[in-house]
Amino acid sequence: MIDLDAMLYFDSFFDVCCHHYMNQGGSIMRTTVTIDDALYAQALEMADPDMDKADIFREAMKTFVRVQAAKRLASLGGTSPDMPIVPRRREEPSAE
Repeated sequence: MIDLDAMLYFDSFFDVCCHHYMNQGGSIMRTTVTIDDALYAQALEMADPDMDKADIFREAMKTFVRVQAAKRLASLGGTSPDMPIVPRRREEPSAE
């Protein structure tokens, strides 16, 4: 578990971030998570020294969404055999 000082730091930091983000017209969901200490320490070791701790969680969420989307896309493979082949690259514009 994260100690109380760390929780207070994250709480006050998150409030500042939320205030800034909300002023920019965004919306935010706030939640409490329980994470494994060893996993969190490993993430901190692998992160850039100047990387904000909130950015670590944001990147983790983005990575999770990207991986799950790829899994869903892969699971669709072969489900529409009559679908026309989709071009993989844009065609070069014709020089007229």
